[in-house]
Amino acid sequence: MKTIAAIFLSLFASCALAEVRVFNLEKQLQLAGQANVRELAKIPGEYYRYISYDPGFTSSTIILITKSGSNFTMNAYCVSLHDYYASKGERGVRKQTMELSETQWREIMEKLSKLDFWNYKAKRGAGLDGQFYILEGVKDGAFRSIQEWFGPREGIFWEACRSFDLLANPVPGQLF
Repeated sequence: MKTIAAIFLSLFASCALAEVRVFNLEKQLQLAGQANVRELAKIPGEYYRYISYDPGFTSSTIILITKSGSNFTMNAYCVSLHDYYASKGERGVRKQTMELSETQWREIMEKLSKLDFWNYKAKRGAGLDGQFYILEGVKDGAFRSIQEWFGPREGIFWEACRSFDLLANPVPGQLF
């Protein structure tokens, strides 16, 4: 039987880890020059963002796609709080920007529609080996953020996330 002290310590440790995780992710968004999803919702346009975040390595991939009128853009970032990319003179961030075709935008929208993005119920959980996948969307001032933990890469949520990754990284294993 667990003692009250053991239960408290377990609860405190999980809360502290959650705070560190949120702090690190916010830091990475800042480093990439990205607003959080609530701030993004204040900017006119339609946005979808995929974040692959590994809290153990304090690094992430952030891919933001934007629709503004009939223009479609993708901004992709590899971010490291340990200045992993600093050797390339990029101060902890590697960035790629490209215009998207309407077809590329539609393909992402089809994956999000298949997921039923605006109504999707996230699976809860975390583990020792894996990473967080986060999908965020902003449309007409409304926003949504979904987070799931992945060890094995499978399922409809992962497929939607993967579509962003393939857009930025068409060659497997190559970070733009």
